[in-house]
Amino acid sequence: MHVATQRSCDNRGIFVYDLPSKFNRDPMAQCQDLLPWTDLCEYFANDAMGQPMPRLGKGWYRTHQYSLEPIFHLRILNRPCRVHDYNNAKLFYVPFYGGLSILRWHFKNVSSDVKDMLGVLLIKWLEDQPPWTRNSGKDHMLVLGKISWDFRRNRHGAWGSNFFLLDAMQAPCKFLIKRQPRKLNEIGIPHPTNFHPHEDTDIVAWQARIISSWRRSLVSFAGAARPKAVESIRSVLMRQCMSSSDHCSRFTAYYQYTWHLPEDHRKYSVFIDEEEVREGKVDVIERLKGVPVEERHEIRRFIVYALMPGLVYGDSGAKFEKFRDAFDIVMDNMADRVGRKEAMKAPSYLRPIGLMQNSRKELLDYIEEEPKSEFAF
Repeated sequence: MHVATQRSCDNRGIFVYDLPSKFNRDPMAQCQDLLPWTDLCEYFANDAMGQPMPRLGKGWYRTHQYSLEPIFHLRILNRPCRVHDYNNAKLFYVPFYGGLSILRWHFKNVSSDVKDMLGVLLIKWLEDQPPWTRNSGKDHMLVLGKISWDFRRNRHGAWGSNFFLLDAMQAPCKFLIKRQPRKLNEIGIPHPTNFHPHEDTDIVAWQARIISSWRRSLVSFAGAARPKAVESIRSVLMRQCMSSSDHCSRFTAYYQYTWHLPEDHRKYSVFIDEEEVREGKVDVIERLKGVPVEERHEIRRFIVYALMPGLVYGDSGAKFEKFRDAFDIVMDNMADRVGRKEAMKAPSYLRPIGLMQNSRKELLDYIEEEPKSEFAF
């Protein structure tokens, strides 16, 4: 993601709440007890990027997938447009580590009241803050390092909390590593990766290394089987992948981020209907082997040069001139969104985030349909 010039902070000020420690620092301090099978403390070192991996070069760390909340928080504290007087702010960031908070209860036998308590306390705290009451939280944002369903416990289930079901949580924008597609103020943003560049030269060196590397597998797949989920095609894909081991490796990312990917999915992926895969009408490996070599190269170049810089998070002090990383994309889009709404003087918060350029018909189609499966090279 290239940017031509540095953006002005005029009318783009962001205020970061200084929450009581129970909402963020305390869950991190319980890093030894968040998961029963591993100690996460080493992953929260070095500004939550984890331990360095010098053999891979500058900017590489053993980052855990659940480290998004502190990584984003520390980065936003250094954002040039941050203001310390909320009267000068247009956007408000709530650094609630709700993902880490609920993670500690996933595998413990505790009541629903215990799982829900911190979210309820956060709402009570926010309702005492003038910026929240002024717009009912509509100009507020939270970044949570878990999936939407972890905050949407159903009436008959025990998994997760009820945080997103609270009335007060319907107004603010919620950024997650996996969103609920029909919830229009939820935005999917990338998982943290192991690469955290500090400046443009780190990204350029990384791109050169990737584009010059030899690919040993045509296809990769990431995900565990879901034998109890009849509607899932994971097992079908895994069988196809394992039956063509010369061409398929089961380790890659699945890209689904509206703000971080272009609308033209053909530039970086090949669409394959999941029903045809489930019914055995299409073999994914054979379909991808049929893509012309030059088209593969074009897709690969687009991913490396146009997409990948926007799918990683720089370190806490990152400064980019030519590129925008995943953090910059979130903050620039969010500031633009708040600015447009203020200019329009209309209650446009119900618009689907990240799809504002689409026609009304396209928006309705998007809301009514679940995204189909796509397989990226």
